[in-house]
Formats: sequence, structure tokens, C-alpha cells
Amino acid sequence: MTIQSISTCHLAGKSSNAKILAWGITAVFPLILFFTGIYFKIILGDFPNDPDYAYLLNGINILRWHAPAQIDHPGTPVQLIAGLVSGFVWLIRTPFNGWISPADDVVLHPELYLLVIRLVLNALSSVALFALGWCIFRCTGS
Repeated sequence: MTIQSISTCHLAGKSSNAKILAWGITAVFPLILFFTGIYFKIILGDFPNDPDYAYLLNGINILRWHAPAQIDHPGTPVQLIAGLVSGFVWLIRTPFNGWISPADDVVLHPELYLLVIRLVLNALSSVALFALGWCIFRCTGS
């Protein structure tokens, strides 16, 4: 018996309405997580000792094909995400701002880039929570 057959066996007897209801219930908690993260950011603001800028600038290093300067802990995935998001935001901003290098644009507008990176990380956390809930539903059937 494969993992695929185990994960789909509990859904075989479920009606489509039950699947839709389960999908909706499973989606509630990630949405709560996403909007709670945004709400806490609004009411609490930035934390003064949070190393946001270190991840942002190391993300720019990665975007420029340089090794990140901070490699002393497992923050490299966050730095990779910061680099990818910064590159994407820079590409969107380029037609409206004229051509400016990504590093210069990040240094001139760091809060914009940090805001988008926070939203992407929050969304990724919510998607991961939904995927976990959906896998649990598929495996247990409830």
C-alpha cells in the first residue's frame, strides 16, 4: 500500500459537499493566522532589536550573486526569500521609477521591501498551515 493510496482512501467515500466543507474549515485557521500577523504588525510596529535589515541586505547580496555575509545560523532560506522578493519588487517598480540598480532601490526604500517580504513570509506560513491541515484531513478523514 503506497502513501498515495493511504492518503486518498479516506476521501473516497466523502461527498463533494463534505470535501468543500472540510476545505473551508481547513482554510479558516490559515486566514486567521495571515490577518492576525498583519494586525499585530500594525498595532505593535517594528521590534527595535529585530535583524530585518541584515536579512534584507543579505538578500540583496544573493540577488547580486554574492554569498550572504551572515551564515552563522539557519537564516539562509529567509535570505533567499528576501532576495527573490526584492528582485521581484524591483522588477515591478522599475518601469515607474526609471532604471536604478536593485541594491540602490532597496537602500532608498527599505521599508517597502521589508513590508513585502513580511507579507510573503506571512502568506507562506499560512499556506503551509493549510497544507498541513489538508494533509491531516486526507489522512484521517476528519
